[in-house]
Amino acid sequence: MSIARAVPLVAGLALIGGAGLIGSYVLQSSAYEPACSTPITYSIGSLDPRFGVSESEFQSVLAEAASVWNTAAGKTVVTYSKEGEIPVSLMYDERQKAAELGSAIDSDQEAYEAKRAEVDALVASHEAQSSAHEAALRAFERDKETYDAEVSRWNRQGGAPPAEYAKLEETRRSLERRQAAINREAGELNAAVSVINREVQKLNTLANKVNKKVDVYNAFAGHEFDQGQYVQDADGARITIYEFRTREQLVRAMAHEFGHALGIGHTEDPQSLMYPYNSGKNLELHEEDVAALRAICQD
Repeated sequence: MSIARAVPLVAGLALIGGAGLIGSYVLQSSAYEPACSTPITYSIGSLDPRFGVSESEFQSVLAEAASVWNTAAGKTVVTYSKEGEIPVSLMYDERQKAAELGSAIDSDQEAYEAKRAEVDALVASHEAQSSAHEAALRAFERDKETYDAEVSRWNRQGGAPPAEYAKLEETRRSLERRQAAINREAGELNAAVSVINREVQKLNTLANKVNKKVDVYNAFAGHEFDQGQYVQDADGARITIYEFRTREQLVRAMAHEFGHALGIGHTEDPQSLMYPYNSGKNLELHEEDVAALRAICQD
């Protein structure tokens, strides 16, 4: 009898290096002290079309960011005017390219993780089936040795009596059925290995795709840079946003810069809107923000 064995699984999974995605952004600016009794006014400056943000969409973002301070102050302290004193612009450069690449890495990483989970499930199932196959094969080989020894014993005695012969024949047929089943299982396991290895190749392709983007991203993300900036100098006041990845992040960045325009500096509370890094999720002012606003407005 010839028994087929399952071939070992060959799956060289690639490891993805850490993407080093930026989770917070430095916002630096200078500030001056307007009279809180007179609202500061902003206008729409230049909008680079590569951001994909229309003027009406940007106007909505600015209004939402301004309302954060207006609500807290209980009056209008930041408002839009076509001829507003503070033009707000979106300037596209390497910073936004890096942010967009970071978003692409996130998407590719999700695809990789989904494929990795799929491959892991296939490998786990294959290993369980292989273990059961090997156990069945060992049991078969033990029973076959017992059968062969029994046949040899009766042959040395010139043959088995009819009743014993019938038992041996039944054992032989049972062993042949088991052998056929084991061979089928081995074929299925070997076919599964081919499937898994093809999926591993797809997984490694995804890993390479992510890693190449990570290398490019890290070239930009190895230093801190300004997400947005408020400037007040001889040329006047202005706000420029250089990069963002979501609308929520853009609104927070704008609210932060409006805070600077009101004359509020940075705070130490990571949950504060005026914290130097855009790492929070909410748009509500925290105690430090409110205290700074009241000091400016002398409430």
